Amino acid sequence: MVDCPLAPLHDKIKAAIAAVSSAPIRHLINTHFHGEQTGGNERFHQDGVAIVARDNVRIRLAADTTNGLNGNKNPAAPAGALPTVSAAAGRLRSEAAPRSSPMSPTRIRTATPSSTAAVIP
Repeated sequence: MVDCPLAPLHDKIKAAIAAVSSAPIRHLINTHFHGEQTGGNERFHQDGVAIVARDNVRIRLAADTTNGLNGNKNPAAPAGALPTVSAAAGRLRSEAAPRSSPMSPTRIRTATPSSTAAVIP
């Protein structure tokens, strides 16, 4: 699954996916750190889903941030919402269960240093 908006949508998203596939959700890829992409991380992590993102996404989520355009303050994400598999230097490394990942990271130029791209065979 790619990106997960706000936590209250968790059950609706799971139901929509279950309507088209009986396969479990195993990976949640965060394309970047904004709340509309990461707001549901914690709920899916509680379901055992591996959260995948670039190191910069994890770094941004783990710290309090201030929007440079409007000054809005964003608190750090809870520990359960942080990516558990990070993609850096063309490799994936897991910080969670020792389960191997079928994903093949590739060097793709992304829009920002905090954007993520993954190739899933």
